[in-house]
This record gives sequence, structure tokens and C-alpha cells, in this order.
Amino acid sequence: MTSYSVETLIYDLKARQEFFDGYDKMIKWGKDNGFVKSALEHQRNRKRIWDEITMLD
Repeated sequence: MTSYSVETLIYDLKARQEFFDGYDKMIKWGKDNGFVKSALEHQRNRKRIWDEITMLD
């Protein structure tokens, strides 16, 4: 798995897309396999990260 820094996610739109695509796949996998509470927690975390990064767009 690739490691992304906050700075990379802010400045590199391709890396940002890859990061969130992977995050979305992980959340979907959790939901589809019965890990609903975990999927919800990851979805909240995804939203928090997205909101913080896009404040600087």
C-alpha cells in the first residue's frame, strides 16, 4: 500500500484521487462483509480528511 502525506494529498490531485479511491474500496469491502460499524467509522474519517484537504483548494 502506498503511503501518502497530507502535503501530497493537498498538492498532488492524482495521488489524492488514488488515496480516496482506495479508501472507498476499503469502506465498501467492510460494508459488504458485515463490518458495518468499522465501515461507518472509516467513512467518518474519510469525510474528515476530505474536508480538511479541500479547505486548501
